[in-house]
Amino acid sequence: MSDRKRGPRPGFVLEVDRSTPATLFWHGEGFRLEKLPVGSRVIYAPEPLDAIADPRGAIRHALANPIGDSEPLDVLLFSGMKLTIAFDDISLPLPPMERPDIRQMIIEEVLELAARKGVDDVHLIAALALHRRMTEDELRHAVGDRVYDAFAPAGALYNRFANIRLPDYLAFFGGRRFVPIAAGLAGLGGALVFGLGFPWLEAGIDSLSRGVVAAGPLGLFVYGVLNRLLIVT
Repeated sequence: MSDRKRGPRPGFVLEVDRSTPATLFWHGEGFRLEKLPVGSRVIYAPEPLDAIADPRGAIRHALANPIGDSEPLDVLLFSGMKLTIAFDDISLPLPPMERPDIRQMIIEEVLELAARKGVDDVHLIAALALHRRMTEDELRHAVGDRVYDAFAPAGALYNRFANIRLPDYLAFFGGRRFVPIAAGLAGLGGALVFGLGFPWLEAGIDSLSRGVVAAGPLGLFVYGVLNRLLIVT
């Protein structure tokens, strides 16, 4: 037997054929075997990376060095602004994450930066979508006791709509059904506003275009400059 240390297992894609045995899948909090149709492709992820030795230090580094062209978070924060922090719900991961939850650590680091910048109008939103509302214990697990006790009693931790209760004669439209219904009604309201207001918007665009043409070379120059500024590349 060789004593050479084996490297991490790479990821790969398996194409199912007639000789492929049943595949083991997650099923709720357990497992089940399923025979997949011939031609199916199963993606096997590579072995996980080593655990981060200092998660909070990694979070601070990420906030100070964002990917892309964004400024660091401490540059974007300023006194008097309103800060909203959205965090995902408990649908993943399974099994539950050990404390402190990664969401708690990230939120605490963001709140510390906000406090140093004088931001005191902060709200937390549980991004539930169509899932049920989170219980108090689940919220405490996600954001930590200190954050929960600071925001929940003040009404600054939102955990709404997916479990909303309506009067009995409207009960069918409550719970998870209420979210797409409310979103649809909001969309109709927006469509009504923009539909009725479009003639004025159209008239304004027409007047602006006529003004650019009437301004001659100067108008064309301004138009060209603004047009180039709108091109991302």
